[in-house]
Amino acid sequence: MIKMLVLIVLICIVLVALLRIVARKNRAHDRYIQRDYEKFKRLDAQLEQQKTTIKLSVQPQHPDTML
Repeated sequence: MIKMLVLIVLICIVLVALLRIVARKNRAHDRYIQRDYEKFKRLDAQLEQQKTTIKLSVQPQHPDTML
């Protein structure tokens, strides 16, 4: 009886330890995903700004406007 109780307690301890390890790895993975998301968001904003700049420079200018 005591052996079964000790076995159950040990199994519970091992499961809790494994869950903590997996949770830690998931947090680290989520951090990398968040970092990549922020990087791509900045790159996207940069591309949008370049597109806007190109569109503005391509627009025809009126000949009667003074520079």
